[in-house]
Amino acid sequence: MAMYTCEALEVLEGLEPIRRRPGMYIGGVERGIEHLVWELIANSIDQHLVGRATRARVDIDGDRIVVTDDGPGIPVAPTTRGKSALEIVLTTLHLGATFDSHVPHMHIAAGFAGIGLAAVSALSSELVVDVVRDGRQFRIELARGLVTAPLRDMGPSDDRGTRVAFTPDDQIFGSHKLDRGRVRARLRELAMLFPGVVLGLDDEAFWFPDGLRSAVRAAAETVVGPPLHVRGESDGVRVEVALQWVSTRQGRITGYCSSAPADGAHVRGLWEGIKGALSDIEPARYLGAYHSAFRELFAPHLIGAVHVTMVGPEFRGPCRDWLTNDAARVAVGRLVRRELGAQLSQNAELRAWLLGLHLHRG
Repeated sequence: MAMYTCEALEVLEGLEPIRRRPGMYIGGVERGIEHLVWELIANSIDQHLVGRATRARVDIDGDRIVVTDDGPGIPVAPTTRGKSALEIVLTTLHLGATFDSHVPHMHIAAGFAGIGLAAVSALSSELVVDVVRDGRQFRIELARGLVTAPLRDMGPSDDRGTRVAFTPDDQIFGSHKLDRGRVRARLRELAMLFPGVVLGLDDEAFWFPDGLRSAVRAAAETVVGPPLHVRGESDGVRVEVALQWVSTRQGRITGYCSSAPADGAHVRGLWEGIKGALSDIEPARYLGAYHSAFRELFAPHLIGAVHVTMVGPEFRGPCRDWLTNDAARVAVGRLVRRELGAQLSQNAELRAWLLGLHLHRG
């Protein structure tokens, strides 16, 4: 039997842990290239949320993928470690939300913590990053997590932002390719979840200034009353809700946390807010409806979406698809109760229709 000694220990340097066990970082190679795209788009959405970027685009050219945004550009100045911040984020596994510690930080590939550019660098056979910052363009080139051409000044530029061009490493991904249809669908969804940002794929662009209302409006067929579309923030939780009552039984509620599909506390808060609004308007009638069948009674006639973004969301289980933060429940419930209550107080026809659902049990 071989002796277990310190010589048996293997220390992995740089980004070798990602290359050795890619599944731990990107969830497997079958859709791993897609995950790399979302790591980059997440960085762009981060900058949008703090008011530093307005657009991002994905271009697919054969095996080569290019992600561009108009953000401030990753810092290129030397650090105390003797390397630029840009080189550090491209060659080092690092903790912390972002290189500049801004919040909120979106991990838009559900189920993984997100390691950003490090994963893209480690798993690309070729990587070229251009940064336009302070009126000048800088470029660095890498392959499989190692610098092949150091950071250099390419000259003046009137543009701004970051451009990441990478070729996924076939040593890692084999014959797996990026699914353009899935990328398109997700970019469109993200544009609705983050109203105001323009997300593009090749020559196509998605922009939904009215946010989730677009998704609800597209799904609703036989509408009853006007839609409800509200945004708010409470105790650090940003909330967006869109609701549309429908006469046919086609109801569906979709929940998101930081853009990832998730059920849980925020969806529960939505229903608590609806109950509260109904009881505030017609307390003598609706208080009696607070039984286990309340949600089953109204759900078939409601199309809605609720999206919360917050620092430090907590989930039940490894799939991260059930939000447990009570602050999300409270924030959504308060907003919906107040705004739906205001809508119902001014719309007697919608009030009567909802009461009819209750009295006739659907």
